[in-house]
Amino acid sequence: MADDAVNAFASLGPGNRLAWSRRDPETGRFDLVVRSPSGAWSPPEGSEDWLHPVWDDDGGGLFALALHGGVLDLVHMEIASSDASATTPRTNPIAGYATIQTAYQVLNAQQVGPGPPGVEPELFFHHPVQQRVARWRPGAPAGDTMDLLPPGSLAAVPDGRGGLFVTTEHRLAYLAGVNAGNGTTILNRLAVPRRTSNPACPFLLLAPDGETVEVLGMVLLDPDPPTGLTTGR
Repeated sequence: MADDAVNAFASLGPGNRLAWSRRDPETGRFDLVVRSPSGAWSPPEGSEDWLHPVWDDDGGGLFALALHGGVLDLVHMEIASSDASATTPRTNPIAGYATIQTAYQVLNAQQVGPGPPGVEPELFFHHPVQQRVARWRPGAPAGDTMDLLPPGSLAAVPDGRGGLFVTTEHRLAYLAGVNAGNGTTILNRLAVPRRTSNPACPFLLLAPDGETVEVLGMVLLDPDPPTGLTTGR
């Protein structure tokens, strides 16, 4: 963006829509901007910093982090398909005494961008209080919107079939579901999964190796993972 503001955390959505955080050089506060072919929209001006916008799985809504007075909220809002305006957001506070650095750690290891179609909006994030990955489903019944993954989890990516790949400091595991315990070990090393748009290689793994990072391809060989998994450079 050709202006004096600090523009960061851009997220590309369907229909040539773009969401990002824009910091005003005078106030120092990050605003949320959503731009579509028909115009741009921002939430009403307030005291919060809007950070890390992420389009939900079907691209019809937007997740973001809102930081205000040291409280960090998860926020989800439906974005109208015909313009950039949004409905009343749903919020979930996840931390107090938070900073912008806290918000960065919440989504730093998570993949951003649309996931498998046909699922209700959900966001996997690193919970700053629980110190593990959690799943937030803003549309779920009250009392059932938040699920915690195994202790020590750092990142998670759904496989599109009800299971998910979960990273800890020492291993990559496959879980048959969010509440399926510690799962089955795939690799005994740190490896962060990422979805791709290539059906021949639907997942990549980013695996630190000394001062370098290996990029590994991961393929599901049959419909019953994790027995049908293979990796290769």
